Amino acid sequence: MSTATQPIFTQEPEVDKETGKFVYSYQPRDSEGQFIGKPYRFLYTDHQDLIRQITEAKEHGDRYIHEVKTGKRQVHGEPAVPQHEFKPAPESAEEADRKRREEFRKTAEEEFGAPLDEVRTRLKRSGELDEYLLAQNWALANEANGYYICPQNGKAIMGYLAENKLRLSAANLDLAFSELKEKLIQKPEAPVVTADSTQQQPTRAEVKPQSTGIIPGQFGGTRPGTRTEKQPLTADRFRQINRMSRDEWKKLERTNPAEFKSYLSMKFPAQPQQ
Repeated sequence: MSTATQPIFTQEPEVDKETGKFVYSYQPRDSEGQFIGKPYRFLYTDHQDLIRQITEAKEHGDRYIHEVKTGKRQVHGEPAVPQHEFKPAPESAEEADRKRREEFRKTAEEEFGAPLDEVRTRLKRSGELDEYLLAQNWALANEANGYYICPQNGKAIMGYLAENKLRLSAANLDLAFSELKEKLIQKPEAPVVTADSTQQQPTRAEVKPQSTGIIPGQFGGTRPGTRTEKQPLTADRFRQINRMSRDEWKKLERTNPAEFKSYLSMKFPAQPQQ
């Protein structure tokens, strides 16, 4: 009686360039096949090291679920939702499916009037801009409530949201600020200027703009600095647009695209185009 021969896989595992360790990655899915959260990435030296790390991760997840079910861990705020990556799906091995998707791409580009890659880039950038404006407006609105705008505080706020698996929203930012308020960096007291002080105080144009730090990455959250060259918008108009709500921002984009573009050119002067 013959025994079926099992295939032997000889593909070498990925190696992390910085550490020299092997890499194992996976991303869980829900019952409908949609990805959950971000991919897990384990750096390991050998098989036993990988097993240990996976076991610890599984134990941590089981413990979290158990604490939520038993009431030991109280989950507050709006839970995080998977972020759209706007990446094309993997190509199918079936010839008929490849032809169908190719026809769809041609039709979609005709309807959009632009290549699909450009459409994906603009959709992703629009989402990032919405998040930036939300965080920027929240930070500016809460200065009066004692929130000091600096990268360290922004990092702490975002860390709280990530640790508790909460989405970026005004309500969750309020929650994070409330929970971390005593641990955040406080606004420094203004120096007392005496009448006989010989040191010249800095002008408004010399004051370095601060970063909210809430949205790291593509949008650094910097406030507009005062520039000596002529700007397309006045300082007052720039501040008005900067404080707009999301609906007001979208309306400006539709009704006054020239002013919309002028604001972006002042807000992100060094931002490369995607």
